Amino acid sequence: MKQRIITVLAAVLACANLLTAQTTPLSQMEKLARSIIALPADDGGQFVSWRMLGTDPLTTTFDLLRDGQPIATNLRDRTNFIDKDGTNESLYQVVVKVNGKVTETTTATKPWNDCYKVLQLDRPQGGTISSYKNDDGNLVDTTYVYMPKDASVGDVDGDGEYELFIIWGTNLTSSANNQDWAGNVYIDCYRLDGTRLWRIDMGINSTERHASIMVYDFDRDGKAELMLKTAPGTTDGTGQYVNRVATDAEILSANNTKDWRNKDRKVVGGQEYLTVFRGLTGEAIHTIFYNPNRNAGYGGEADGSFNWDDRPGRSDKANYGHRGNQLLGCVAWLDGPDSNPSVVMTRGIYTYVYLWAVDFDGSHLKHKWLHASVSKDEVVHTDAQWNVTSRTYSTNTFGTSNVYTAYGQGNHNLSVADVDGDGCDEIVYGAATIDNDGWLLYSTGLGHGDAIHVADIMPDRPGLEVLRCCENKPYGLEIHDAATGDSIFHVTANDDTGRCLAADIMGDYRGMEFWGAQNNRPRETATGLFNTVSSTMPSVNYRIYWDGDLLEELFDGSLDTKTGISQPNITKWNGTGFTRTMIDYNGSQTCNWTKATPLLQADIMGDWREELIMWNLNDPSQINIIATNKPSNYRVPTLMHDHLYRLGVAWQNVSYNQPPHLGYYLPDADFSNPDDTEDKPYQTIDLLTLDFETGEAADYWALNNEGSYLVEPQAGGSTGRAASIKASKDRGDYVKTDVDLNNVSQYTVETDLLPQRTTKTTQFAVLSQSSWSKWTNNYGIFWKNSTEQQHNATLFNWSADGNSTTALINIDYTGVSDVSWTFTPNVWYHLTLNIDVTGRTVAYTIAPKASPTEVELSGTYTLPDGESPLIKGIYERCGRYMYDPGAIAIDNVVVSTEVYDETPVTGDVNGDGVVNIADVAAVLNIMAGNTTGDGDVNGDGAVNIADVAAVLNIMAGN
Repeated sequence: MKQRIITVLAAVLACANLLTAQTTPLSQMEKLARSIIALPADDGGQFVSWRMLGTDPLTTTFDLLRDGQPIATNLRDRTNFIDKDGTNESLYQVVVKVNGKVTETTTATKPWNDCYKVLQLDRPQGGTISSYKNDDGNLVDTTYVYMPKDASVGDVDGDGEYELFIIWGTNLTSSANNQDWAGNVYIDCYRLDGTRLWRIDMGINSTERHASIMVYDFDRDGKAELMLKTAPGTTDGTGQYVNRVATDAEILSANNTKDWRNKDRKVVGGQEYLTVFRGLTGEAIHTIFYNPNRNAGYGGEADGSFNWDDRPGRSDKANYGHRGNQLLGCVAWLDGPDSNPSVVMTRGIYTYVYLWAVDFDGSHLKHKWLHASVSKDEVVHTDAQWNVTSRTYSTNTFGTSNVYTAYGQGNHNLSVADVDGDGCDEIVYGAATIDNDGWLLYSTGLGHGDAIHVADIMPDRPGLEVLRCCENKPYGLEIHDAATGDSIFHVTANDDTGRCLAADIMGDYRGMEFWGAQNNRPRETATGLFNTVSSTMPSVNYRIYWDGDLLEELFDGSLDTKTGISQPNITKWNGTGFTRTMIDYNGSQTCNWTKATPLLQADIMGDWREELIMWNLNDPSQINIIATNKPSNYRVPTLMHDHLYRLGVAWQNVSYNQPPHLGYYLPDADFSNPDDTEDKPYQTIDLLTLDFETGEAADYWALNNEGSYLVEPQAGGSTGRAASIKASKDRGDYVKTDVDLNNVSQYTVETDLLPQRTTKTTQFAVLSQSSWSKWTNNYGIFWKNSTEQQHNATLFNWSADGNSTTALINIDYTGVSDVSWTFTPNVWYHLTLNIDVTGRTVAYTIAPKASPTEVELSGTYTLPDGESPLIKGIYERCGRYMYDPGAIAIDNVVVSTEVYDETPVTGDVNGDGVVNIADVAAVLNIMAGNTTGDGDVNGDGAVNIADVAAVLNIMAGN
């Protein structure tokens, strides 16, 4: 089993050469807020969700407030809640607690009106192109309009919330008509309330092909920057030409008004730049030459005469300008988690392949290395000091071609991962992978393809795997080892397999399933035999976490090419087939024509499920942010704190968009699954069993004198954290908590309970604190009449009688009615006790752990006078003289002492909650000796006339 990083929320990299599923160091996790959202629930009320962070300690729990009052406390196995009494006027906050202590309270959030949020954007004005070749081949004057295209996110101001970067393109740019320039490209940045921060105008010498935007915090100052290929004429968010911030004299002197487009509106010459922009303002910070240029040289002005396709019968020179403009980009931590991340920009996929790494130190861009696969067997490498070295290669990992470098191995997409476990990222560039130092790691030799997926596809196999579809012979699908390039699976097809997808969609099979567009039905990876598991071909676009379980669903746009209208939908495997749900909110439409992708899919708010961003067909000035309102019983850290996923969101907008994947196998990493038989590491208290008769401590795994374990693990645990009583001479044991409840006025006890047996009666009880050091006991039964017993009162007693009905009995109190409900044996239940010490009340709630919002029993009872409801321990026995294991397993005992609204008001001498003239009278009474109390308002150690003045000052607002 691979490392379960969901619990190691602040994960540390494994040993350098130990290949596990990818883990994420703290330094690579952005500072993020809780980003609480609320939207209408399906059956009424409000669905509320929020982030758990990868930096959260395992002992983190959450309280949910509505209008300032707690409606759910100590939530530790999920980060969402259905408030059946909530309205669209309710205000929600999340209180974050670590070891029961409040560490954070979010600002109040108002619900959305629907399951989507509309952002009204500032849509650019369209225009007209003269001599445009229409679908009939005729040259006409054609009007174009702007549409939102790809998007990205980054936190530009350091507040922990993402801002949205939108690329504006026109309705004339698509692969169908092969147009290049069709209106200037614009890039906007918006807050998630719709406020536009700035706009970049790419100018006439850039096209949509050049608009791969890299949004990331490159200098690690807590605020994201934007890196982008620019050109003469590009203006930044302040309206200034980007060449004005260059340090190179040739860039500074460039002509920003010269038009480098040919008669076919292709940009085939001129200078090309890489510019870094400040994320908050859009201001250009530094501009350098883009490498390599159109002539495969370094910097300067290039005419595009270099032939980027030297295959027989092909040509790609200035008048075509296609293959040389195959530009991708990504973010990679090339020097490991303790250094700044780099941007890697690329050029070429079909033949020549260049990858260029650049660093940003907060003020300047700096060349790091340049990889050039200049032929099938030669790589030329340029280091940070511009030293050039070459190497010749003679093998590839599949052995099916004579290509041994990255030459001709590029995809229309890429991925980034630490594939070899050295702590530094590699670039999975299609069929070849480039090491973090810029040299070739390996080449499979399988050539170009249109889709790629890097993930923990086979969780029982070390490391990550790569799934690709192939455009060249041998066609089909292939899976290879991400670290070595070694072939794991390959199935051929008759022609180009244009798309493929890997996702864990079927719960009956471990690991991911995968399939392609060339008559390849879904196959499983669990057995290593890759058997076909469905005769139905699912969509082959995006995977998505949507409905709340740990399986993935599928997203597709289902474009109608005749009308150009898409029908976005989410598809789920139901065990025998696929069920499709339409996403028809506010005219939502996909982009990228037949690729039918959202503008962006990412976990940008709420809990760990992903959001979809799409534009409105009826009003392209609007985009819809669509979130799920399906409850989930799993607590998963935000996907954006997983390294592989976050970098996938950064490169998602390039060329043929692909969905991001996690760096670990999620079902292995879940610890809030009610059926999980392993420890629940979010528990906050070490449990200690005591011998009931002697009071002496006994270790979980210590053998007693009968040769039996004192406790044994049951379905709730594997190391004694969840335990029922083992047959022993003790006949009864209890679990105590080392929590200091002195001077605590309110507290909460939570635990998971499992009725296991159907033939015995078992009692579970929460016991009050004892002032006596020894238990009064008779074979596990408390003496009812002893003086000490009144200080060991049973606060709460759950009796499972072996049938399907259980009773809640308060055996020591009179006048309290017993209650009961029907339970299901061998199903975990969650018990919450909210105890008010001062008021001597105990409020209880029981719900199935798997369905925490479906409360089966709740109520409140009051203790008799003289009883103190401070917890002593949790007691469980299976009946007098019964030597069988107990029938109720106890797990995850959590005690929290957080108290709301209990901060004393300075100057409130009489304790009525306000400071007024009555407090002056109270101080005078104390001075006169007529009453007692704390009248020392000013804290000088005495009660005198100065305290009267202090009260009057407070009343006056001073």
